[in-house]
Order: sequence, then C-alpha cells, then structure tokens
Amino acid sequence: MDKSLKERVLDALKSEAAEVEKAKLDFTEELLAIMERQEISRTDLAKLLNVKPSRITSLLRGLNNFTLETLVRLCRAVGGHYRHHIQPEGVVTIWTDWPAIGNHPRFVIAKPFLRGDRIEMFHKEEKMSFVDDSPSANADLDLAA
Repeated sequence: MDKSLKERVLDALKSEAAEVEKAKLDFTEELLAIMERQEISRTDLAKLLNVKPSRITSLLRGLNNFTLETLVRLCRAVGGHYRHHIQPEGVVTIWTDWPAIGNHPRFVIAKPFLRGDRIEMFHKEEKMSFVDDSPSANADLDLAA
C-alpha cells in the first residue's frame, strides 16, 4: 500500500538531507542573531573575513555547504568560538552559555544565569563538570595555580 502524503512528508523530515538543511539554517540564524546584537552588518562581516560582500550574502542564504574552516572563521569574526556536539539517538541536548567568572590552569569556572549562588567548574582535560551548590559558593576562590 502506498504511503499517505503525511507519512511521506514525515519520512522526508527525518532524512539526512533535511538534517543537513536544518543544521545550516540553525547556524545561519544564530550567526544573524549575534550580528544583529553586535550591530555587525554583512559588509562589516565581509571586511572582517577579507571576502567580497557577495560571499557573505551567499553564506547567509544557506546556498552552500559550510566547511569547518568557514564555520570557525565566521564564529571568530563575530567574537565567538565554533562548538559542535554529536547527540546520541534518543536523548535531548540542551546548550547553555554561561559567562566565565574565573580561570584556573585545570578548570574553567562559570556562573550560570539565574541560578543563584551555584558555581560550576569544568575540568579542561577530563571534560567533567563539578557543581558547588553550597551557600559558600560565592566565596572568594583561590584561582592561583
């Protein structure tokens, strides 16, 4: 029996091609939002990357397949860093950016937005997170090596 139009559309949305297009769209929308917040025009971005404005227009229309080099260059041009994540099947990934409040040779210390006195320390080498929810979490930290 033939699949209904609804079933075919749902299958198409689960395809590899749809996932690629969504990734390009998500990246482009995030980049445009950052450019708007920082008041960086397409012309400004072209100058920062030393490319023609038409190249920026092409990139922001999603008419190409981004290379990792292009993703990194675009992120750095707007003062950011490119990050990626492979999400296992059956899980939900939630990304949150927190302002760094200190640095240590082995840990990055960050305080999340709207989380009270909670301190998070991310071990640079082990890729592990340590949480301090204690009342003294805001106490002065010894950040010396």
